[in-house]
Amino acid sequence: MSLFEKFEEILSPIFEYAFTEEGIEFIEEASELLNILLYNSITLSQKLWSYYPILVHIVTGKPTSFGGKNKLSESRDELTETEVGWGSEYFPKLLGCFQNYIAKSRPILLAGEEENAHLFIESLLNVIDRGIESGLDKDEDSEIICAFTLLITLLENFQGLLDNYLPMILFRSLEYFAAKHSNRTKVICIEVLMLALYNNPGITIGYLQQKSALEAFLESWYSLRSEFTRGYQKKRVLLGLASMLHVPESNLPKCIHEAIPNIINEEERLTVDIIDLREKNKDSDWKALSKRDSLNVDERKDDSIYDEDINEVLTYGGSLLYDSPLDKIDEIAYLQDALLGVKNRDENAYEQLLSNIESNARATFQRHLHKAFDDYARNLKKAAAIKN
Repeated sequence: MSLFEKFEEILSPIFEYAFTEEGIEFIEEASELLNILLYNSITLSQKLWSYYPILVHIVTGKPTSFGGKNKLSESRDELTETEVGWGSEYFPKLLGCFQNYIAKSRPILLAGEEENAHLFIESLLNVIDRGIESGLDKDEDSEIICAFTLLITLLENFQGLLDNYLPMILFRSLEYFAAKHSNRTKVICIEVLMLALYNNPGITIGYLQQKSALEAFLESWYSLRSEFTRGYQKKRVLLGLASMLHVPESNLPKCIHEAIPNIINEEERLTVDIIDLREKNKDSDWKALSKRDSLNVDERKDDSIYDEDINEVLTYGGSLLYDSPLDKIDEIAYLQDALLGVKNRDENAYEQLLSNIESNARATFQRHLHKAFDDYARNLKKAAAIKN
């Protein structure tokens, strides 16, 4: 029995009690302990998986079991009697656990077990909906932002595996994006839409066009771009905008064609911003393959900002114990790859695209792209050498 398996056995009675209405006063401490186990486990044991439907139940109501693999024990069966979650207000405290369940659940989707994958994602969407409803009932942003943070966690962990669910994700984002909410809520909705583009730009653009929301989405990004101050926000946006370049020009709607000059200039500006942030912290622990620990590593050197980031992460942004797969992606190298794709398809289109950037800025832009691409390739080789 491994050390963590021993911990699971020791902590099991605590979880059994704390994740009930009777033990609710200990739910925060229990969820932190559970999250430590989830985060540090390479694969999740059946016992760890068995707590997932209980957490879903706490937030939304009756839990879901996956193909018989995660059925609750007889002592927990009584939890299924109520249809309405009795602890939805604790959703922000459980967010880290949900994030790590997502991070460790990729094998469910890759195994081709469609029923299990559907049940898992459906249960998460129910949790997200309940978080949004609870936030709206209280007229507070915190639970709404936690809900969209969970959507972001889905999108960044399951790239290429969510095509069937993108319309549902986009529907939720557009519904609350169009409503009169705070800029903070609109910003995270835009981040979700950008990561949807990163997952599948063709489906996302098609859905936004079908809902007559494409132009409004781009206009909102332009008007709110000053709100995207943190490194991970800029990364999500650049990944989304760069992903548009993967769609052949002939398949792009008219409003995107007309927006191309603005889009490439936004990509150039974001590249400069990201490079500047990296330069300011060149002596810190920033690396293309390093962890950001759910904080903005670009600002770690400023203690006051660091404290602010910790509070924001704990309140809105998820768990300190969660690693995003996007930490392993260099967004500028990704943009360079997307531009090379345009060049390989049509060199004239590539030259016309770059001609929208002022000549001096264009030269700097291309230097940044080449440097990021070379640095990223070098870091990959170093990481492979260390692994071997």
